[in-house]
Amino acid sequence: KSNDFSITVRPLPDPYAGADQHNCSASTTLNALALNSGETGFWTTIENSPAVCIPSDNPVTQISNLRMGLNKFTWTVTLNGCSLADTITVYNDKMVVNAGDDFATCEKDTSFNAIPLQGASWINVSGGGTIVDPNHYRSRVLNLSQGESKFVWMINKSGCVSGDTITISNDRPEVCEAGPDFTTVIMDAQLNASEPEDGSIGKWS
Repeated sequence: KSNDFSITVRPLPDPYAGADQHNCSASTTLNALALNSGETGFWTTIENSPAVCIPSDNPVTQISNLRMGLNKFTWTVTLNGCSLADTITVYNDKMVVNAGDDFATCEKDTSFNAIPLQGASWINVSGGGTIVDPNHYRSRVLNLSQGESKFVWMINKSGCVSGDTITISNDRPEVCEAGPDFTTVIMDAQLNASEPEDGSIGKWS
């Protein structure tokens, strides 16, 4: 004699965490597939991501504190005691860029001193100067304009532009004129040099 028994097949949930994202900031919104009747869900971070999900039990949740680069999140859905999960990858493509400290020089030619960054390049945004090698973190810059010139060490990663600005002050005085040579037959004479520019002091020697 055989024993009859029944088997109940419970439908499995079908979670979808949404498409992978590329962002230019440390915050974003995750948009998982809406829950069906009887389903519950929750978000978790994986791979030691410091990001925070608020609220963690809603398919649509706000994410903050994304680390630069890759962040992964899992959306787990439970139905009738059965759970399945889907993972989404969020890339924070913002980068840390360091152009170095501002400085002053008495020369018309000098060098940058940025932190090396693959793919970064220099641009001049105010003042003037010829950048010899725009892709080198320590490029020479020639023929600096008098006064302040600003340069940006910048990078574009997946459409996210990150940059840092350095100000170089060229304090080299303008070329001074001592006046024309002349001959005199008396012991006293008056010299007629050009007036020093603002902020400069002239001296005869």
